[in-house]
Amino acid sequence: MSIQSTISFFLLVAVLSSCVTQRKYDTLAQSKDLLDREYRALLEVRDQKNECEAARRNLQQDLVVCKEEMKHQQGILQGLEAARDDLSRRLEDMIAQNQALLNASSDEKQALVNEILAKESEIDRRAMVQDSLARAMDKRQKQADQLAADLAEKEKRIAELNGLLDDREKALSSLRTGLLEALRGYSSADLTVREENGRVYVSMSQNLLFPSGSDVVDPKGVKALRQLAGVLKVQEDIEILVEGHTDTDGSADLNWDLSVSRASSVVKILTREGVPAEKITAAGRAFYLPLTSNDTAEGKARNRRVEIILAPKLEKILQMIGAGK
Repeated sequence: MSIQSTISFFLLVAVLSSCVTQRKYDTLAQSKDLLDREYRALLEVRDQKNECEAARRNLQQDLVVCKEEMKHQQGILQGLEAARDDLSRRLEDMIAQNQALLNASSDEKQALVNEILAKESEIDRRAMVQDSLARAMDKRQKQADQLAADLAEKEKRIAELNGLLDDREKALSSLRTGLLEALRGYSSADLTVREENGRVYVSMSQNLLFPSGSDVVDPKGVKALRQLAGVLKVQEDIEILVEGHTDTDGSADLNWDLSVSRASSVVKILTREGVPAEKITAAGRAFYLPLTSNDTAEGKARNRRVEIILAPKLEKILQMIGAGK
């Protein structure tokens, strides 16, 4: 349901709340809540996917920075090792000079000893710097490994979410094909099957289902509903909303009652034919969700209908979103 449709819905409820009975209002609110939950779940899936994609890009950038920093630190380490080797050679030279000057004056010997001690101190300091750099490089490497693991996990979850969404789309397409096959032979004026907004809609006209002003299903309507039930009762992961719709003839109260009772009549036939009752919700819409204008007889005929809305359950997607929080 779009944001505009949701706002329109609340405005409609506010206008009708003074004249609609509590039972009718509860039925309408129940249907609206169901559609809102599905819509919010899909938005949350989309937002979760966008967040995962952004996190993956950030992690990849951090990994590149870490690798460049490691390369820079390795260059510094190589320079320090070369300096250490040079100092070691110079120390060896000084030791040799010290041996040669053993017979020199005590002042010269002390100066040489001081120089040697200073060089040894510098070597120790360079060694400490080298060890510190090595520890820093090891820490950066661990961070890079963790970033890579986090990135792989994010990509895995994105792939799983995409897989679930693809499976949902395939299931909808397969369900629509099965319904078209089972309901072949009916005119488009009496029965249509369409896929829209992640749901499959089966629209059945009053002419097919009911006499004018009645909520008792005609034999030809019972036959069509039995054919429909044969497809629905073997579907494991769908939710079914049966909506009754009227034209604008008559009062709002009468149309509310008629739309609800017609939806209930259809539900009773479907459940008797084996469709699990816990999967079905009945709702009346009166004349408030028309397909077209009620200004003409043709428009009123189109608006007098029962719509059976089929939507895959979202438990798996919602569980995955919850696990990622």
